[in-house]
Amino acid sequence: MKKVFVIAVLSLNLPLCASVQAQTGPWVEGALRGRIALSHDGNFNDEDDWAAFPVVIALLDAYGVTDKLVHVDFNNIIQASDARFEKEMTASVLVAADRYGIRPSVLHNCRTDLEGAVRSIRDAVSASSAENPLYYLLAGPMDVPYRGILAADPAKRRHVYCLSHSVWNDGFGKRRIQGRTKRDVIALGVHWIQVEPGDRLQYPGTPGSKSTPENWARFQWLRDSHDERLQWAYTRLQAVGRCDVSDATITYAFLTGDEQCDPRKLEVLLDKHEKPKPLTIRPTIRLEAENFAVLENFMPVYGPRQVSQRLFVRRNHSGKAMIRTSFHEIYAAQSGHCEVAIRYHDQANGGATFVLHVNSVPQGPSWKSPAGDGAWKTHTIHDVALRVGDEIAVEVQSDSREEGDLDYVELKCQRQK
Repeated sequence: MKKVFVIAVLSLNLPLCASVQAQTGPWVEGALRGRIALSHDGNFNDEDDWAAFPVVIALLDAYGVTDKLVHVDFNNIIQASDARFEKEMTASVLVAADRYGIRPSVLHNCRTDLEGAVRSIRDAVSASSAENPLYYLLAGPMDVPYRGILAADPAKRRHVYCLSHSVWNDGFGKRRIQGRTKRDVIALGVHWIQVEPGDRLQYPGTPGSKSTPENWARFQWLRDSHDERLQWAYTRLQAVGRCDVSDATITYAFLTGDEQCDPRKLEVLLDKHEKPKPLTIRPTIRLEAENFAVLENFMPVYGPRQVSQRLFVRRNHSGKAMIRTSFHEIYAAQSGHCEVAIRYHDQANGGATFVLHVNSVPQGPSWKSPAGDGAWKTHTIHDVALRVGDEIAVEVQSDSREEGDLDYVELKCQRQK
């Protein structure tokens, strides 16, 4: 039997400086602190952005933050394009911007103004600070965002939060045309926030498929609204040909802290004007292993559906491997106690040993991965003290690269200090 030793380490070393940075935001005393940037495709592969973009702008309008929008790139699939797709997406963006009062100067069509889009991203990132962060909502592939962030001041990238929800947009999955992945973007020093997939806003969500009458009924409130802008958004759904505004999940999660948006929640907010109060603290925060800032001897692997976000990390070769990241999430307690769950996979051999440390002090007894069916397993440790800015790391040692796969580290807030 191969011997495998796995150590999960939480190094909690929050600097005593910059109390502003300890505020996770994005809301501070009822006001949105910072600025917003949007990134969308829509010009190839999938029509869903044609309807999602108007809903995204409607969400920003509902919360009164359209003036915070400093950059929009769209039609941002640069390796391929379809003329009809481009035309439809451009119409969605320009009409939505006009109807909701978005400044034309922030709009950048990557098919006609790629250099301008990259400069705009560069300038938005370079203007960022702890008091004025940039929240970049990524509803398209990573190539254009990567170029803009790369061109920006490296010292300012740590004040940028990138939010995404799609394994395909992130550069993985079965059909890839992108050049860059989220791993390339993360390596530039930004904070990565992974939102749950927008499955509740897509029926059925597959390009070329058709929604049922029951699916369409979930969005009839758009058609029947007294707001002509929402009526128009319904016509964009008709242009798509199916009920899919899944990319709006990112914006709803950003504005509210709720990652489980559905048509009913959109109706209550956009048509009934009942604005949910944003969460103070997200009760559960999942840190996907592939999103950790540093992957040492690990690589992302596209996995089966039981794997969170369809991605996990696997070691490149035998020996020592580690994932580590600093803890910077929106809607997180500045400090408190958490229940920490680590999901791992150790094949059928078993024998792995795990220890959780805080400031190099073990938290609870060590545990071993049991020999058995090779299924994914989760180990939970209670009452772990955590603070914003702490470094979370999981270290794996094994003489086999197929052992020690990691899916995620999940934090459940128990109480705030």
